[in-house]
Amino acid sequence: MDFKNKKGTAMVEAALVFPIVILSVCGVIYMLIFFYETAETRAAMHTVLKAESGKTTHTVTYLTPISTDFSVYRKNRKLYCETERKFSPAGILGEQTKRMRAEKYIDDEAQRIRYLDFVEKKEKQKGE
Repeated sequence: MDFKNKKGTAMVEAALVFPIVILSVCGVIYMLIFFYETAETRAAMHTVLKAESGKTTHTVTYLTPISTDFSVYRKNRKLYCETERKFSPAGILGEQTKRMRAEKYIDDEAQRIRYLDFVEKKEKQKGE
């Protein structure tokens, strides 16, 4: 065999490697979109829970109404919301679904200020 004629080897290597590179880049882009949408959903859930906490304790009011796609539930002194987020309805891997849950304790700022004032008074009494 004569191996001196290697004109087509670069083309064959490119034909084998190029699809792998393209799939890798598409996979990274898909993962970035997934993580961005997850972070966006979690931020929206946090905002809704903060607004609900302020509304429950009557200590915080929002000037602009906060729209929500999440149902907020209350259990004792804790608020939580759950959602199912669908990612990539049409893609290589098909539709992906992720359940997400966020929790927050109810912040009663007025009660917290009363506690801090009480602690300050007790410390002053100890110092005297």
